[in-house]
Amino acid sequence: MIATNGPMNLIDVLKLDIDSIEKEYGMIAAVLNKIGMNNYEAKVFVALVIRNHGTADDVSDLAGIPRTSTYKALRSLAGKGFVTSSEGRPAVFYIKPLLETKTHLINEI
Repeated sequence: MIATNGPMNLIDVLKLDIDSIEKEYGMIAAVLNKIGMNNYEAKVFVALVIRNHGTADDVSDLAGIPRTSTYKALRSLAGKGFVTSSEGRPAVFYIKPLLETKTHLINEI
């Protein structure tokens, strides 16, 4: 366990700066755009990959987009086969296994 004098966040632990994170996200988003995702879908997808699962509120906070847009993007990603959701309230959204998603995309081509 890492000893700290106070709370640390992921950026501190990984020693990343905001410019590096934005550059990495930009490259990821470009790839996701090429496979048919719009910008909000790409942000939501990346947020779910980071979290593994979450409510629309959770995903909205991490993705930095409005909650109503998050619901729309999540529904679209579910329709495209990238995410699934629970039946409860609030719904919890899960990223589908990336290998399964890759296979699905290859089969559609």
